[in-house]
Amino acid sequence: MKFLVADDHPMFREALKTALFGAYGEGEVFEASCLLEALRHARRHDSFELVLLDLDMPGMNGFAGLVELQNASRISPIVVVSAYQACTHARDASIYGAIGYVPKSLGRAQMIEAFQTIRDGEPYFPTLAGKTPRDVPVRSERDEVIERLRTLTPQQRKVLELLVAGRYNKQICEDLGITETTVKAHVSAVLHKLNVTSRTQAVILANKIHFGAMSSVG
Repeated sequence: MKFLVADDHPMFREALKTALFGAYGEGEVFEASCLLEALRHARRHDSFELVLLDLDMPGMNGFAGLVELQNASRISPIVVVSAYQACTHARDASIYGAIGYVPKSLGRAQMIEAFQTIRDGEPYFPTLAGKTPRDVPVRSERDEVIERLRTLTPQQRKVLELLVAGRYNKQICEDLGITETTVKAHVSAVLHKLNVTSRTQAVILANKIHFGAMSSVG
């Protein structure tokens, strides 16, 4: 089994590895101290048994980093690990596709139990336990935008990144080494998935979550 532990604190990476081994047994662990390193590992390996992702390490830009990593490693389940315990963070992690939210405040035994729950195929969101719909905030416009962006393929994301950067179709052809017909097809798919009717609207939507800053990490 292969795991990816992405956290900018070496001592906490060791703690996470110990808890992982307690739940899964031994395995090969790849480590990252920033989003860029995590993306490199994700692109070099087909899949991981589990990815542990620190919400606050360099390059993350909040949950935008989670979306970026999901697109780099679509079949690897991701668990957000964070010092924040507010239910809004757990809710966002769930919305953006994480299978668990593990607070850093958990003790070793609790963390092992959390990973065992995930190992057995169950999501782990302890901060949402017992919450009623009134307790959990409704989804924001930003939530909706990021969920739409998650539906883009890696190539469509690259095209959108270039649109945000102000590139024209011919320039995108040169940048990505594809034909103009293919670029137009990708642009049409992006507009459809983002539920907009023009390139300008797509760029405005992407800028609402600082998509340009988010994509520059990779």
